[in-house]
Amino acid sequence: MHVIMSAMTHACMCSCLFAMTHACMCSCLLLFQEFSEWAQCQVLEFASHYRPSDEQEVYDFMNVLDDRLSHSNSAVVMATVKIFLHYTLSMPATHQQVLYTTCNCSVSSLYTAKHASAYSDA
Repeated sequence: MHVIMSAMTHACMCSCLFAMTHACMCSCLLLFQEFSEWAQCQVLEFASHYRPSDEQEVYDFMNVLDDRLSHSNSAVVMATVKIFLHYTLSMPATHQQVLYTTCNCSVSSLYTAKHASAYSDA
């Protein structure tokens, strides 16, 4: 599975031999939870080349990927943020909301992970 995802990503990035379709996106996202973290990053990179056809499709994909924003792997989180920001570029209000939300999530997770023990009562 990893070899297939890597080949698809390489083909898409280097020569655009493989066009990402709605059906392909849906298939990848249906299997998304079964992929390793590395493969999830590959799928997200591959998905960044897809252009949703309308706002509803943007929201549908964002809803599917929303839980990846709280993933323990920062590469998965950042790849998801990239997708959200990329997909909402033509939707200024939503783009602003995504930017605000992802910045707050990133700052709070950095704060709790790095400084939680530094400010404890013990």
